[in-house]
Formats: sequence, C-alpha cells, structure tokens
Amino acid sequence: MWPHSTFSKAKILGNSELFIKSGSDINLTCVALQSPAPPSFIYWYKGGRVVNYSQRGGISVLTERQTKTSKLVIARAMPSDSGNYTCSPSSSAVKDTMLPRQ
Repeated sequence: MWPHSTFSKAKILGNSELFIKSGSDINLTCVALQSPAPPSFIYWYKGGRVVNYSQRGGISVLTERQTKTSKLVIARAMPSDSGNYTCSPSSSAVKDTMLPRQ
C-alpha cells in the first residue's frame, strides 16, 4: 500500500481578475479548502515572491486558523501594487488573483 497524503486546496474569494482604482484599498481573502486541520501558516505572494510587508506601509495580513482564512489588505493602492497575487496555506495547492495595471 502506498503512503497517502492529504493536500488542501486554496481559493482566493471573488473574481480571478480585479480592477482597483488607485488610492483604494485592496482586500483579498484566501480560504484553505478540504483541509483536514487548520493550516499552520498562509503565505501571500505577488508575482511568485513573498509579499514584503516592510517594503511599504499599509500592508497587513490577518490569518484566522479556526476559519482557515487569511486576509491581505493593501491600503491606498498604487500602480506598483498591480500584479498576480497568490495565497499558499501550508500543504496546499495555490490559487491566484490578477490585479492588472491601470
């Protein structure tokens, strides 16, 4: 018998492509689906790189282990915030959302 691994799936709620007006807040919510237990952590990526919270102010993440969700909030969006955002809970497949440049 082969070992069995259980991987949760991740989903960013809402449309897969969002248009955000410059100066508005970006609010993305990631949910870990089919997870046998709450994930230990949830990472947020932009363009394949971990979101750098210290790169600019106004970026915050709130992760609720019990509800298996993580919220990424970027205050006062700038053109440089556009790109492909991905969430990745521990032991999961990734799901992304695109924020096109305006």
